Formats: sequence, structure tokens, C-alpha cells
Amino acid sequence: MNQENQYQKYIGAIILPLRLVAGWLFFSAFWRRVVLVPEKHIMETPQWLGHKINTFYPHSNGLFKTMLGRFLENPDEMNIFTYVFTYSELLAGLLLVAGFLSRLSGLLLVGLAVGLMHTAGWLGPTCLDEWQISSMLVAIGVVITLFGSGRYSLDSLISQRKPGLNDKRWWQLLTLPMPAANNKLFRNTTYAVSLAVILYVMGMNQVHHGGVWGKLHNYSKIPDIQVMDYQRHNDSTFSLRLYRGKGPETYGSFIIKTEVKNEAGKTLHTFDQSYMKNIGKPHINNTYINEIKPGAHSLVIPLGAKGKVTFHLPDSVRLNPNREYSFVLTDISGRTFAGPQ
Repeated sequence: MNQENQYQKYIGAIILPLRLVAGWLFFSAFWRRVVLVPEKHIMETPQWLGHKINTFYPHSNGLFKTMLGRFLENPDEMNIFTYVFTYSELLAGLLLVAGFLSRLSGLLLVGLAVGLMHTAGWLGPTCLDEWQISSMLVAIGVVITLFGSGRYSLDSLISQRKPGLNDKRWWQLLTLPMPAANNKLFRNTTYAVSLAVILYVMGMNQVHHGGVWGKLHNYSKIPDIQVMDYQRHNDSTFSLRLYRGKGPETYGSFIIKTEVKNEAGKTLHTFDQSYMKNIGKPHINNTYINEIKPGAHSLVIPLGAKGKVTFHLPDSVRLNPNREYSFVLTDISGRTFAGPQ
């Protein structure tokens, strides 16, 4: 066995489990959404994928935040994007498992992982889940892009059966690895790309969690609601804009009480649990796909939801147009959120 074939055998053995696991991660996402829970692609259902993507938005960054913001305000476009996303994962999964067009599949894996990193990388209330997953997938994708899938792949089988393809430029670009390990360009590229990957992963750890220096934080651990834009409509009616940008995606933030306070901090009126759970939908103007809405026992504010809520005071309480007011919302857990901020 010549050195090149031996190299292909070893690199194939090393990459095979990485390919299979990464491929299954993406294929299983397609399988789950299209076969096991098809409601994930039905806009009218609570399981719709658009709701999940909405939870990514609060601390996404760069062009990805701009893109998500557009989709959140245009649900029909979001619906199209969910299909593009799901079938991109199907394509990546199949290519990785088969070891076909390795450089293309590696680049597709890197692209999906980077997208996940910049949108959902901040999520994970216990183990920084999404950042960890994204980091490993970026590294695996780079390895496959540079070194191919090795001996145990469809690329290798096709190359052996049709050796003439190995002289075709397009086949070389899409499938064949870099030259063998004794090549100086190979070594230098390996060092440079490895350094770039670790710096990228560390950098995103710092951006999302402060994990390299400074104060460590986890935005998906403790719920927080921003109380903004107090607007007095008349003596007895006012509105607040509420936005939940922090906390676990599985927790809805259940608001059971809203207090109206004057400049001295004295409570003028308390909207109790009965009022909060019965706020009618006409009095809630939602901005994004995830909606603020009345629940069985409270006003529910899911992660990523933003909207204007209108309150109506009883006849015994009136708002003075020349006074400043503050508001304190209380979650069912006892946590409070004050504003305007």
C-alpha cells in the first residue's frame, strides 16, 4: 500500500464516526420536523419552527440578527425560510453520511454551524448547549473540507471505479483532500485553519457568555422582561411595550400582577391575577411571531416576544398627564420587572 492510500485509509477511519454523527444530527432534524412532528412546518400550530427561531433572535448578532428580524416581522417569509433551513439540513445530513462531495458537504456543515452559532449560540441555561454544539460542528466541518472523507466514503468508491474523474478539476475541488502530509502547504494550512477555528470558537464564547475574560453571563438562565414606552392614551387608559429577551426558552414568564406607582413609589393601583389572565387579545399588539397572550392563570410572555399591552384603570383611579409613573410586573415565581427602562 503506497503512502497516499495509507493516508486515505487512516484519515477515513478517523473521520468516519465524525461524519456519521454530524450527518445524523442534521438528518434527524429533518426527520423530526417532516416525519415525526410534521406540525413543525404548519404555521398555525404551536409547534411551528418559526416559534423556535423567534427564541434565537434576542441575542443573535451581525447579519444573522438583521435577517431574523426581517423574518419575524414577515411570517410568510419566515415560513419559506423554515423549509430552506430544514431541507438544507437534509442535504447536509445525506452528503455527510454518504461521504459524497466531501468538500461541499464540509462547507455546508460549516455554514450551518456558523449560522447556528450566531443565532442560537447564546442559548443553554445549564451547559451553554448551542455554543458547544456549534463549536464542535464548525471544527468537524473544517476537517472534512480540508481532508475529505477518506477511504470509507462514496467519494473514494467513485474515484476507484472511475479513476478518470481524479483528473477533472471540478471533481478535485468538490471531493479530493489537500496533498499529502509531507507537503509544506498542507502543514501551513492545517496550522492556520486550526488557529482560526479555535480563535473563532473562543471569540464566540466571549461574545455570547463572557467565557474568556470579564464577567461570565448566561442570558438564557434567568427570565427578564423589559418594560418600555409608557404611553398615556387618556385619564384611564395607558399602554406599555413589553419585551422578553432573556431566560430559558421553555419558560413562558407568567405575569400575575402589574402595579402602577407614582413618582414617590406609592402604588396607585394593582392589576391582579384575574385582570392579567383576562386581558383580551384586542388589547395586545404583538410585533413578532412569538406572542404575548392571556393564559389560563396569567399573562404569558414567551422568550423573544415583544408587544404593546393596553391597560384600563377603574373609575377610582386617574392618570395625571403631568406626572411620571412607573410599573412593576410580577411573575408567578415572585420575580419582578420594573420600568419604563
